[in-house]
Amino acid sequence: DCTMTVGTSGSEDHETIQAAADVVSPGDVVCISNGTYVEEVTISTSGTEQDPIVFRAADGARPIIDGENRIPGDWDWLLGIYGDHVVVSGLEIRNSASVCVGIAGSHSIAHDLEIHHCFYNGIDVAQDADHAVVDGCRVWDCVLENEGGLASSGWSVGITAGRYPTNTVIRNNVVFNNWGEGVSSFESEATIIE
Repeated sequence: DCTMTVGTSGSEDHETIQAAADVVSPGDVVCISNGTYVEEVTISTSGTEQDPIVFRAADGARPIIDGENRIPGDWDWLLGIYGDHVVVSGLEIRNSASVCVGIAGSHSIAHDLEIHHCFYNGIDVAQDADHAVVDGCRVWDCVLENEGGLASSGWSVGITAGRYPTNTVIRNNVVFNNWGEGVSSFESEATIIE
């Protein structure tokens, strides 16, 4: 059911996740092969309710987006989901120099993600997101700005719905060993945490 593939073996459609994100259309399913992708990924294209855009691990794979503690820029997102009706599933996102995952698109879903070693938030549902879902993710060792009691001026979180999202659902996640709050919701409406 993959409409395009990402990987570096030479047989895939694209070598980077961003290259696929630049050309997706509603209904596309992007399957990502094993590998470590050192890149900042921005998904701006929207799917529809009937035809979401899906980025998922290829069968049997666990691909990694790695910021190598140098990307992205301050308070940017290593993986940014700006499009509506976008599903991202089965990836590991790690070593962000800022936030690991951000969701600003409405009706978008982060599912079964392994998120760790992020300088700020692990997952940030923010801005104008409406009906975003964070489900079945594991978030640990984030908020490294405060690691070891450094007590920075920041106030980061493992998973947060803040700064004006509406109707966010945060459920079935495991959040631990973060150097800040585990799960939070603030300046938002109708957040459900289960």
